[in-house]
Amino acid sequence: MSQTQKSNQSLLQKSIAYYLEYQDNLVKIAVIAGLLGFVGYRILIFSQFPGTWESTLRHFHYQALLSNQNVEPLGSVQWFWGVRLALWIIESLNLAAYVISYWTRIPPLKRAEGMMETLFPFAVSGIPFIIVLFRTKLFISVTTSSIHFYLYLFILGLMSLGSVITCLGVLHLKRSFSIRVEVRALVQSGPYRWVRHPIYLGYFITFLGSCILHFNELTVVLYFVFLAGQIGRSRLEEEKMRGAIPEYAVYQAQTGMFLPKIK
Repeated sequence: MSQTQKSNQSLLQKSIAYYLEYQDNLVKIAVIAGLLGFVGYRILIFSQFPGTWESTLRHFHYQALLSNQNVEPLGSVQWFWGVRLALWIIESLNLAAYVISYWTRIPPLKRAEGMMETLFPFAVSGIPFIIVLFRTKLFISVTTSSIHFYLYLFILGLMSLGSVITCLGVLHLKRSFSIRVEVRALVQSGPYRWVRHPIYLGYFITFLGSCILHFNELTVVLYFVFLAGQIGRSRLEEEKMRGAIPEYAVYQAQTGMFLPKIK
């Protein structure tokens, strides 16, 4: 082996050792940078969705002028804007909570190893952030306003239900939350009494609402990739939990993965 090869190998070994020693801090820095970028993006798109109250009102007046119809009553416009604002807030808070929960976690009992336990979960977790980058296709018009309004209410209901399930899961999981496949503690309280992955169940419901809100062919594909990825991630987590915590096998037999087990 030449001197150059030895030097390169030594540099690689030092880099790996440095990463292993400081990996948690490095990942936290990357996560915070991503969170700040996401918050900035959400603020920038506010003018497009939900938009300001004044821009929504102008939109209704413009649509009424084009279709030669009367303008919707002011109360209806307020409801529209309020529901759209609620969707923007729920979607933003859900994705921000994703990152904040990761930041506050405790050190693991058993760390993630290999690409499938480190990079794969991050790739899956990033899909919802990609979905919300797409512009919403649900434009308000005077002639179809009632249809759009009820569709917005349906999406709001989905995202609210998913958010409640996710929040309950996070509250009981507390600082054991993780994105990578790691073992921290076996939690069996709250929704974990019935399902092993209530947070993922909440994500499935919430991001189904996001998928409808940002509907196009690519977001549908991304949503199903997200589903498949989360299922694969759950199986990796359960395999690691069984190896580190013997009681997990009993807990697994008594509960469902995403839905309560029918006895």
